[in-house]
Amino acid sequence: MATVTGYTKAKMDAIVDATIVSGAIDEDGHLILTTHDGTLIDAGAVLGSVPSASTTVAGLVELATSAEATTGTDTSRAVTPAALAAAVGSFVPGASQTSQGKVELATDAETITGTDATRAVTPASLKAATNALLAVIYPVGSVYANYSDSTNPATLFGFGTWVAISGRMLIGQDGATYTPGGTGGAATHSIASGNLPAHAHTVSINTTTTGAHQHTIEVDFDGAGGSSRYTVHRGGGSGSHDSDLSTSVGNHAHTVSGNTGNGPGSGTAINHMNPYVGVYLWRRTA
Repeated sequence: MATVTGYTKAKMDAIVDATIVSGAIDEDGHLILTTHDGTLIDAGAVLGSVPSASTTVAGLVELATSAEATTGTDTSRAVTPAALAAAVGSFVPGASQTSQGKVELATDAETITGTDATRAVTPASLKAATNALLAVIYPVGSVYANYSDSTNPATLFGFGTWVAISGRMLIGQDGATYTPGGTGGAATHSIASGNLPAHAHTVSINTTTTGAHQHTIEVDFDGAGGSSRYTVHRGGGSGSHDSDLSTSVGNHAHTVSGNTGNGPGSGTAINHMNPYVGVYLWRRTA
């Protein structure tokens, strides 16, 4: 038959209170145990003869504070990463325009903003800032010109969509005849009659011999009393002179036809081109 041992509540409470709940080694190398009710029990030295660490001996070590690491005179304590960072921060000053030192790298946004005076710029950030500046200089609708390089600005600048402009000169828009993006004009022009100013031609014309006519001729009589006033004489008649008529063919007209002849012109179109120099032109569309 089994035997059952029973405990009173007081006994059970005493057992619980004596239960070990934690332990730690103190600075003397003793194991200190803590019971449930908070009682500390020194379990004795547990590290034996472990020496303190040195530059030549491995052993126990104490960690230095940030202040001790910064002071830099303690030879027995070890430095944590945080204490080292604090010490380096005090030993190496920040860089400036007049002194060397540690520096933080700027982000692309800080480089583009251009107001930070303490951070350094990387090549990548410099390119980003340069492209951002060029995008302001050459917004959509801008025209880029280059005297000798035909490279598309999208390749040169690294942004945007560009369309080449060929065979065109630029003229300022006036909102009426010349509108933004409008095209027109020609390098040459052939003159029409409507382009000529009002003018006249001096003409010398000879008519044909068609048709006869009659003229009055004054004559002298050769009889007595002739005065010889005229070069034409007629025999007989009274008095000193008279007049005769040439034979008449009746009323008639003269028809004049012809032209002034072809001049030296050849009809070659007039060149309107202003003095110019050729360049590569590109317009940004996006």
